[in-house]
Amino acid sequence: MLRGNYGIEYDPEQGVFSFRKIALLLLLIPLALVVVLIYRGCGTEEPSPAEIAGTDNLESAYGTSGETGGKDRTPFLKGISKDLADAATATRKAPQPREIALNPPPRTEPVPVEPSATTDPQTDSIPAALQKQLKLAEQNVTKDDLLGARAILLAMRKDSEAANIREFIERKLEKINQTLLFSDRPMPGKTVHKVMAGDLVGKLARSYNVTEEFLMKVNSIENASGLRIGKELWVLNKPNFCLTVFRKSYSAVLTLNGEFFRRYTVGIGPLQDVPIGTYAVSTRIKKPPYRFPGKKTIPYGTPGNILGTVCLMLSPTRDTPVVQGLSLHGTWVNASLGRACTDGRIRFNNKDIEQLALLLPMGARVNIMD
Repeated sequence: MLRGNYGIEYDPEQGVFSFRKIALLLLLIPLALVVVLIYRGCGTEEPSPAEIAGTDNLESAYGTSGETGGKDRTPFLKGISKDLADAATATRKAPQPREIALNPPPRTEPVPVEPSATTDPQTDSIPAALQKQLKLAEQNVTKDDLLGARAILLAMRKDSEAANIREFIERKLEKINQTLLFSDRPMPGKTVHKVMAGDLVGKLARSYNVTEEFLMKVNSIENASGLRIGKELWVLNKPNFCLTVFRKSYSAVLTLNGEFFRRYTVGIGPLQDVPIGTYAVSTRIKKPPYRFPGKKTIPYGTPGNILGTVCLMLSPTRDTPVVQGLSLHGTWVNASLGRACTDGRIRFNNKDIEQLALLLPMGARVNIMD
């Protein structure tokens, strides 16, 4: 029905499709199918391999029956997704290569250790006669006959054939000598004094020419004024202690009445400050301050004080020229022992200088030689 010039009129072609309209409709149908297929194939984003690899259960990554986010997938796309998932899982489970440094740190080779001076000598390097003497000395030590062992070792030390094992012999002698000297055992030069009325530690020390500290240590005297009449004391009867310092070998040997007692390792200051000569112990200073020429005094225990715990001042004797500040002293740096030093005079381990202060009375001789 159409509106015409004369009212409502009838159209004879109404209700009949023209050939043009039918052709157009046929062309639109396949185009619509293509659009639907594209939309269904690309409308949902595929999970990345990393997301798949982070999920142990493939169904949780894709949803049930190959779904992601509840949206259906075509079988073709599900096949691609499964391949990606398998590849990602294999990558995750495969062992990862270790990272190798392009410039690895150099391999540290073990540093060869020089034989220690305290290493015992090989038996096959000792002559048979000396081996026999060493064995006899050891037997005496086992029987607690330290005097017998000492006598054998002192004789061996003087034997020219024992030159290559002299340090070994000296170490054994050091232990025996110190045990005998600082205990209630007899030894050459020791005697027994019975305390009488009027005896004092200081008086006895001067009488026997020993230090008060030595007398108290050997006899376990805690109070110098507490001597009991009738008590027997072990003392050295005017011992002849002599210390010889060797500048080239950085060592010092202490003798008692002409026999070897002990060897020490020392550090030597500038040679012009430690001249060759004969000296005597003149002053004993505990906790010494350090007076460096031209500078202020550094108190004991203060950084810069190099004198250690004890200092024994030396005075020249005979024709030896006077040297300012020459002394035997301790050190806080044991690594400075056994070598030349840029400061100080003749330095010892603190424990060693404390022992020397205990043994060397005033006037004890000190020789310095090359």
